[in-house]
Amino acid sequence: MVTKSPLTGAYTESDTGGTWGPSLKRAGFDGIVVTGKAAKPVYLWVGDGKAEIRDASKFWGMDTYVLEEAIRKETHQEAVVASIGPAGEKGVRYASIMNDGKEARAAGRGGTGAVMGSKNLKAVAVYGKMQVEIADPEGLRASLKDGEPSPPELEVPGTVGTGGGQDFRPGHDRENSHRQLLLREMRDRVWPESESGQGPFRSRRRSRAGV
Repeated sequence: MVTKSPLTGAYTESDTGGTWGPSLKRAGFDGIVVTGKAAKPVYLWVGDGKAEIRDASKFWGMDTYVLEEAIRKETHQEAVVASIGPAGEKGVRYASIMNDGKEARAAGRGGTGAVMGSKNLKAVAVYGKMQVEIADPEGLRASLKDGEPSPPELEVPGTVGTGGGQDFRPGHDRENSHRQLLLREMRDRVWPESESGQGPFRSRRRSRAGV
């Protein structure tokens, strides 16, 4: 999800896990651009190469758990739904977009749920079984093999906290050089040990405040 954040007034992007993204691809789309505002609550149904805007007046006010099952009854029993609850509808500036029903995956950064609410867009439901072709299968396999580093010998997780694996995740700023991590209830952006090049979570003993 990429939009202007109602929380900060600046650009924001928010990622979510689960099956909504792959389902959108199998439905025949790489992405969706939503502009303007609907005159009444609506949801977007995307299935097998087609998209349709449907009335969502009866769903307005529902929480995201109940909503998924209700929308599936109108679309497809295997549809994956990304939606907002009452917080997004009311424009709460830190509201999330939730997907995958009770699995509760969230695009929670920057108030993306409030953006959907401002457009009267209750949900986006997707379903598809299209086969996704890989342009260069051998190249993909080679890049996966070369790009994934071998995990280093880590300390016992209890000694470094939840983020103990941060040091070897591909594509991440392993030394936290941009100070993007929020630590100790957002009081710090770096552990003292990181200043000496040990990495953000490689301390030998756990802080009293924890990670």
